[in-house]
Amino acid sequence: MPPANVVVVVEKDFQTRAAVAHMVEALGNAAILCEDSQAALDVLDAAIINVIIINSGKQDSDSAALAFEAKVRQPGIKILALSTLIASETIDRYVDAYVQKPFTLQQLEHAIYRVTEE
Repeated sequence: MPPANVVVVVEKDFQTRAAVAHMVEALGNAAILCEDSQAALDVLDAAIINVIIINSGKQDSDSAALAFEAKVRQPGIKILALSTLIASETIDRYVDAYVQKPFTLQQLEHAIYRVTEE
């Protein structure tokens, strides 16, 4: 059976990236792991992506730039931001949903479902 969604997970920390990807795959989605924004943009140029998961923490400007460019390259893409912070105006206009860290598998599932079923 094909995956429900193709999800790009963008996270600099390997362990966090792998853990989120494992959760995404456990929910029946395909996960593509990217260490940084450039790798994610390369993936967006090569494949149709349903959801991109970004970290909107410390590098908020990097996350905002990636979210903006993702929407330019693939207007139908959904942006899901994982954050320990409250949403900021810089990135808020591009993000379709937030999941506050720490989060559970059920919370991630709900967020992915919510943005893909809109």
